[in-house]
Amino acid sequence: MNLKRICLFLVLISMVAVGTMFAQTVRFGVFIEMKTATTGLISFADSSGRFILDDEPCWFKSTTPIEKGKSYTGAITRMATKTDSVTGEKRPGIIIREFGNRGIFIHEGNNVSWSDNCIVLKRDKMMIMWNYIKNAGFMDQYVISIAVF
Repeated sequence: MNLKRICLFLVLISMVAVGTMFAQTVRFGVFIEMKTATTGLISFADSSGRFILDDEPCWFKSTTPIEKGKSYTGAITRMATKTDSVTGEKRPGIIIREFGNRGIFIHEGNNVSWSDNCIVLKRDKMMIMWNYIKNAGFMDQYVISIAVF
């Protein structure tokens, strides 16, 4: 069993364990495997354990303060200061709670130059994740566990 599958298992167990304690329970998992100081692979799973995205390339600056072995909490939202490359609306993203309102996002990008200490991945893959969560009715709700390994 690879590390990503172990992380998914732990996320699913935590969903059950904390489900009765909090109004907003974890319903989705984002897994970031750091390969180099600026590149990685990102995967996305729902609460049933089904991977919607698996091992998609992602980029981040070497100064991005995410750490291997840590988990964070995220919510889909629209970024206040960036625009979507296709629609011109405010850019869809996943905000990471632990870094505050103007902190770190996961959002669209073609390479590391799109990162202002955020994690970026190709727009079509980002929109698969974002729309999946939005269509499930969880806009602006911290229901995403983000595991970095």
